[in-house]
Amino acid sequence: MSTPAEPRFKDDASGEEWFQKGITLLEGRKQERELEEKLRRKMAHSVMYEWQFWLGMVWVLILFFSGRDAGNDTVRFLATVSAVISFAAALDGAAAKRTQAMLDWIEYQKAKGKPSGIDPS
Repeated sequence: MSTPAEPRFKDDASGEEWFQKGITLLEGRKQERELEEKLRRKMAHSVMYEWQFWLGMVWVLILFFSGRDAGNDTVRFLATVSAVISFAAALDGAAAKRTQAMLDWIEYQKAKGKPSGIDPS
């Protein structure tokens, strides 16, 4: 039952107009969800996606297979230092990308007019 306060549709054109508005609204929300999902994936950036991590793994393999042969002290020392530096660089790079993704998320939430859920203090 309809109440007198509800607008009545007079013809099919107005129904088509409401249908198009609904489609436009659904498409806008779909695009928002896709963007939010993309930003969430960027915030979960793993250190394993960094090339420095894999370079560090190569140095670890060199250390592992160099064994305890005489005269390999210099090679083992360089491989150890290089592995530590590579892992540190990979951690730093992944952290920087996650931080940038979080800043992008905050900007996106501000643009939408919603609070970000992160306490700025």
